[in-house]
Amino acid sequence: MKDRRPVWALPNWAVERIREALPADWVLTVVKTPSDGSGDGSAQANNEVLAAVKDARVYMGFGIPPEVLTTGTLLEWVHSGAAGIGSSITPEMLESPVRFTNSAGVHGSPMAETALGMILHFARGFDFALEGKARGRWDTNPFYNDDSPIRELGESVVGILGLGGIGGEIAKRALSMGAKVIGLRRDMSGSDGCTDRTGVTLDKRLRVVTGEDGLYELLGESHYVVVSAALTSATRGIVSRGALEAMKPDAVLVNISRGALVDEEALVDALR
Repeated sequence: MKDRRPVWALPNWAVERIREALPADWVLTVVKTPSDGSGDGSAQANNEVLAAVKDARVYMGFGIPPEVLTTGTLLEWVHSGAAGIGSSITPEMLESPVRFTNSAGVHGSPMAETALGMILHFARGFDFALEGKARGRWDTNPFYNDDSPIRELGESVVGILGLGGIGGEIAKRALSMGAKVIGLRRDMSGSDGCTDRTGVTLDKRLRVVTGEDGLYELLGESHYVVVSAALTSATRGIVSRGALEAMKPDAVLVNISRGALVDEEALVDALR
């Protein structure tokens, strides 16, 4: 998992921790050739990887290229360092008896902090401050007018489209700052750290909704709408023209998921 971008590469301390956890008679081989960990991971394996998996029982990398499975005939478990699995679900994977795991949730904290940073950017009027800085003048009118964008999170409603691993982390942070949160889930089961496995909310300021009615309920009440759902056939274009029209006129849309969840043409029209 030596990504070509150092910040994405598996750190040396993690390699040593894995080595220490292995049985004494196991050998850990670290591939030195940089790979591509962007998106769901690389769709192709380099020669060094293929040489390493020939006699391996376990493989860890960014994505599971089909050549890994066809070459590593002794493999029992393959793990992708990516949260997404799109590039790994190949015919070879579907036909293989190998156990496959991914790194779902690994991006929860950083993505949640990014989303909260975007919310605070607009809640505190940083967009107007930066615009004034670019023009070389300090304009206080946007902050003092009746339609001032300044809003404390404790007086706000944050809507989260996709209350999963990342969405749950966003909810925790928004709740900690006093906001009310409405989270859209596919169903009422499961656990995201904010609801238990029966769907019962663990914070009275959090409301969990489902379905199309729940979506429009969320859109109509939220000052900030964060899109954090996975891209599937059901979520593609979920932020449609109708969804945008259902939002508050001064609402802020934050998309930290795939772009295809938002109808881009409708978004451009809404911003005009």
